[in-house]
Amino acid sequence: AQASERVRLYLNGQLDSVHADTCSTVTPSNADISIGNLPNGGDLFIGSIDEVVFWQRALSDVEVQALYAGH
Repeated sequence: AQASERVRLYLNGQLDSVHADTCSTVTPSNADISIGNLPNGGDLFIGSIDEVVFWQRALSDVEVQALYAGH
């Protein structure tokens, strides 16, 4: 995919938005991951976040929809 379309957000198995990537690599780290919290503080996310998964590659639209359909 073009750099301007590499970040894709899916909600309930449907593509919600497409964004440009800002970095092509992720620096390895042993630090904890915080989901729903801003890195420099601020308001915490209020609500529920369920089934967070990290993949080592980009999934296709079909793969995302198939994963969601299984739930």
